[in-house]
Amino acid sequence: YNMDGKPVAGLGKHVVVDAPSNAATACFDLGFSMDISPVHFIRLSLKNGSGTVVSDNFYWRGSQPNDYTGLNTLAPARLRVKQQLQRENGKAVITATVTNAGKSVAFAVRVQAVRTKDGERILPALMDDNYFTLLQGESKEIRIEFDEALLQGGGYQVLAQAYNSR
Repeated sequence: YNMDGKPVAGLGKHVVVDAPSNAATACFDLGFSMDISPVHFIRLSLKNGSGTVVSDNFYWRGSQPNDYTGLNTLAPARLRVKQQLQRENGKAVITATVTNAGKSVAFAVRVQAVRTKDGERILPALMDDNYFTLLQGESKEIRIEFDEALLQGGGYQVLAQAYNSR
């Protein structure tokens, strides 16, 4: 994907590989054209035989080695968060859905839960993902689990901010 979040023509690959679960298997080489943004993104999804995603990884690469300064020119991201709290045996579990509601890539989205009464982060907490990237229109569901007592009898809010949030 280019920095605008659009796929680069001719670079997408879909490969079916029969690979053992305990070994590395070469699948394909990525070839990069000259008609690509200074920083570009690579999504690698691994699916099992029934088509279920087993692993999803998102990488960024500079056209020049170790030059990621192009990330500073990403258009501003606009994120939307829906959240729900459930209590389970003294634990609080927040399920939050973060959506990229803007027209740009939302790069390195950081999610955190805070108490509404004082704005302090709710810690310690276990999160199943963080610092992820969303393309336009994509959503990701995050689960945040912590001791219910950390709410101190008050409410909570889930904050999401991308590297390119303004």
